[in-house]
Amino acid sequence: MLTVSTKANGDEVRVLEQTYRGKTSVHVRTFYEDKRTGEMCPTKKGVNFDRDEIPALIAALQEV
Repeated sequence: MLTVSTKANGDEVRVLEQTYRGKTSVHVRTFYEDKRTGEMCPTKKGVNFDRDEIPALIAALQEV
């Protein structure tokens, strides 16, 4: 896990790096706490970027 940011409702936004079939990608995904188990579980809310797309994403965010 690269970083975690906690939202006001207790959900977390996690930035994760993952390698699958030789390609490295970066996931930005929302996680919620499962009330039964207390574990943080991923939601469908999120995006996935190929690692080589990250410099362009950073440049675009710096424009904001």
